[in-house]
Amino acid sequence: MGVEFLISRKGRQSRDKDNDIYEIVLLAKNIAGYRNLIQLVTRSQMEGYYNGRPRIDFELLQEYAQDLIALSGSMYGELGQLIIMGKSDDVIIERIEYYRSIF
Repeated sequence: MGVEFLISRKGRQSRDKDNDIYEIVLLAKNIAGYRNLIQLVTRSQMEGYYNGRPRIDFELLQEYAQDLIALSGSMYGELGQLIIMGKSDDVIIERIEYYRSIF
């Protein structure tokens, strides 16, 4: 079971029109991961819904990351966007390490 989420860099409750949004696919490893997906979906709808789109943020991602697998292959994901923007390898590696630390 998996879900594609939108991650709001400025926070799920931000109403800023210039809000950076990234995509991430999260897959459940087991029943505990499935429960975490349910929590993320629920909170994205209840707390992060804006402009017709439910969103999570990095706070929720860290809170519910246990027993989830993250896929970063989309060009609309944070890593894809950093590469497209020509960010340095150091910046990209820092973000990869961030994701590795929570998943």
